[in-house]
Amino acid sequence: MTNTTTRLPSTLSKAETEQRVLKLVMELEDPESWLHRRFYGDLGVTPTPAEPVSDLPNGHAMLLKDETIHTMRLHGTTYRADSFKRRGALLAGLLAWRANPAVERFVTASHGNHGIGVAMAARTLGVKAEIYCPESVSSTKLKKLMSLGASVHTKGLSTFEDAMDAAANAALQKRVVLIHPFDQIEVIAGQASIGLEIVHDLVRMATKGKLNLYKTPIEVTVAVAGGGLLTGVAIVLKRYKELGILGTENVRLIGAQMVGCDAARRSTESVQAGGDGVAVFHPDEFNEACDSTSVRVVGRLTLPFMADKTYVQGFRVVSEAEVGWAMHALTDRYHKLVEPAGALAYASVRQQASRLSRRPGSDSNPTLFVVPVCGANVTRETYDYFQACAYESRSTTLLV
Repeated sequence: MTNTTTRLPSTLSKAETEQRVLKLVMELEDPESWLHRRFYGDLGVTPTPAEPVSDLPNGHAMLLKDETIHTMRLHGTTYRADSFKRRGALLAGLLAWRANPAVERFVTASHGNHGIGVAMAARTLGVKAEIYCPESVSSTKLKKLMSLGASVHTKGLSTFEDAMDAAANAALQKRVVLIHPFDQIEVIAGQASIGLEIVHDLVRMATKGKLNLYKTPIEVTVAVAGGGLLTGVAIVLKRYKELGILGTENVRLIGAQMVGCDAARRSTESVQAGGDGVAVFHPDEFNEACDSTSVRVVGRLTLPFMADKTYVQGFRVVSEAEVGWAMHALTDRYHKLVEPAGALAYASVRQQASRLSRRPGSDSNPTLFVVPVCGANVTRETYDYFQACAYESRSTTLLV
C-alpha cells in the first residue's frame, strides 16, 4: 500500500476549516433550514439528551450522553447504528447529494462504525455504499454492514491506513463520493452537532439553577481516534465561549485515548514541541485492542485544533484495565453494553475524578463532567478480553 500521507485531503488553513465548519453548524442550528430538517428529520438523527448520574468519587457530578442509541427505520425495518458516527456520515452524505443528486456511490474506510453510518446515509438517499475495512473488522460490525446492503472489502487490508488508501483510490471513479471518517469538513460539522446538544443541555441546567456557566468547573471529555469528534466539539465550545454563553476559563475539553492507541496525543505533543506532528510508535507498541480508535495517522484538518490549547485543553490516556472496568461499570450501573472506545471517556473521567479532591470546608467546587458514550458495537470476545484485563489488574493490586 502507498504511504498514508498521500491519501489525506488538501490542507486548509485552520481559520478556513473553522469558518466552513461553523457555517454548517449554524445551518444545523436553524430549524427552518433544509439541512436541519433533513439531518434531524424522520430518517435523520435523534438528539441525545445528556443524563445526569452521580457515581463519581469526591463529590463530582457527571452527565452521560448516550450516543449508542442511533437508529434508522426504513420500509418497516429498523437499523441500529449504535455509535455517534451516524452524525458525520449523514451530514456529509446529505451535502454530497445536495451538491450532485446524480451521485451513485458513497465510499469510505472504517473499522466498522463509520462504515455503518455511511451505509445508513446511502440507504436514506438511495445510493450505494462501498466500505473498506481492515481484515480485523469485528463480526458484529461486519454483520451490520451486510444488513445495510453495503459492499464490504477487507482482503489484503491489514490496517486502517491500508483501507483508507484503497477507499481513496476507489473514490477516483465518476459519481463516487468519498466520506472520510474524520478528516473532512462535513464530517467534522456532523460530529459538532454533539457539541451543540451538550451546550443546550448545559444552558437548560443553568436556567434551572443547577450550575453556573461561568464558575462551575465543567469538563467535556471525548474519545479520540483521528480527531473528527474532538475537533467538532472544540469548535462549538470555543464559539459559545466567544459569544459569552459559556465561561472561558471554567469549561475544558479533554481527549481520551488508550495506552498504545494514542496517535492524537503523540501527534499533538510533537506539534507543540515544534515537530512534524507524526505519531511515533516503537515496534510492537501500537495497540489495536480498542479497534475503533486504532489509527496511526490523525487528520490534517483536525491536528491543528487538537494541538491548540485554545480549543483542546489536554489529553488523558487510560490503560486496558481501566477501560475494562469502565465497560463493566457502564453495563452494571447504567445497562449500557459498550465497545472499548465507548468506555474511553468514562474511564478517563473516573480516573480524573479520583485525583481531584473536594474536602469538607474547602473552596474548591465539584467538577461537572460531560461524557459521550460513543459506541456499542462490541463482540463477546472483545468484552471478555477487557474484563480479563480489569480482573488481572485488580488481582495484581491485591497481591502487592
